[in-house]
Amino acid sequence: MPILEKIYSIFTSNLPLEAFHHRLVATLFLSVILATVTYYLVELPATKWKTSN
Repeated sequence: MPILEKIYSIFTSNLPLEAFHHRLVATLFLSVILATVTYYLVELPATKWKTSN
């Protein structure tokens, strides 16, 4: 889980549940950003090479 490793030290808290919540939200947010960027940079340009049968 590379995203978790990157943000683990950023989101610290004295309360374990609060730290978990912050890390969970940050991980979901970064995953959505990464998926969106991948879609626009990889999937959309690849559609011009797709052959329809």
